[in-house]
Parts: sequence; C-alpha cells; structure tokens
Amino acid sequence: MRHCRLLFSVILCCGLAVGYGLLGCGDGEDGEDEKDGKDGKDPVCETVVREAGPIYDQPDAENTCPFVCQVESCSWNGEWWTTVPRSMSVCQCQCCE
Repeated sequence: MRHCRLLFSVILCCGLAVGYGLLGCGDGEDGEDEKDGKDGKDPVCETVVREAGPIYDQPDAENTCPFVCQVESCSWNGEWWTTVPRSMSVCQCQCCE
C-alpha cells in the first residue's frame, strides 16, 4: 500500500509541476506553450546521424560529438553508437530551423 501512495504522490506532484509550468511546458496560466522560433512558431527540428570517426567511450563522445554536430549548425542530443568497432562511430544531432 505504501508503494501506491508514493506512486500517487509522484504522479500528483509531476502533474502539478506541468500544470504550473515548472517543467518548461508553458507558463501554466493560459494553456499556451512558449514558442522558440523567431516568427513565434515552433521550430522545425530534424534528427540526423553524422559519422564521427572512432569514439571509444562516453567521455570521448562528449568531447567529439558536439563539434561534429556543430559543423551543420546542429546540437548533439547525447546519443552516439559505434558502427564499425575501433574504426567508426556516429553522433545523433538535432537540427532546427
């Protein structure tokens, strides 16, 4: 029974946080989300994968991927994986217009 109360508390707390805009989901007053685009519209984003050469571990990815994605004015979304061991890895980038 204690687990159910805890789960309910978490759901209630998160729901209130979203409703009041505490989690970045709008201001919580008029139901409208903030727009990030220059013209007041939501930006159009695309996820792309770019080759980065060999990446050996997470710290290596954290040093490599932001630069790989920045070449195309994109940002690294934290995802990467190896495609050819000790030879090639890719970084996943978020590109928004």
